[in-house]
Amino acid sequence: MGVLASILLQIGASLEYIYLAMGILIGPAVIPITLSVIWRKANRRAIITVALTGLFGGITCRLATAVLTYGNISIFSTGHSMPLLVGNIASISLSGAISIIGSLLRPENFNFGVMKQRIVVVDEKIRSIIEKDSDDYILKGIAQLQIRNSNINHISYNLAATSLLLRLRFHL
Repeated sequence: MGVLASILLQIGASLEYIYLAMGILIGPAVIPITLSVIWRKANRRAIITVALTGLFGGITCRLATAVLTYGNISIFSTGHSMPLLVGNIASISLSGAISIIGSLLRPENFNFGVMKQRIVVVDEKIRSIIEKDSDDYILKGIAQLQIRNSNINHISYNLAATSLLLRLRFHL
């Protein structure tokens, strides 16, 4: 990340510029993700493909608008409102339109019952971990460590906390 930040700083791209470009970078995935969660007829190939298609379409429209409006492609010309607006609208609408059209042409019939079963399994695993590792259990363990080793209270607390984190990490 430090190398990327250094490169962006050297070419003159500020944090504001990157923040404004996020709409074009993230926007194409919004409608496909929404459709994949709420529409059983969503086609998985169309949903995956349109995120990248919308990204390239948004970048292309942003650069084309910068050239047509300001005559060149630079940090300055692509950072203005009009190229950003056109790129955002193009990326979101292109990905939305293609995902809907692709899903209507080749609909799939996803069974949302599968998701409900898998979510229940995850919930049960988390619930069992929480029941086993309650706050009282942890506090009793810490208290016992502190009574035995009163000179190293800080170390015992860190070990207990690390143990808890390791148990939670590997039980999931």
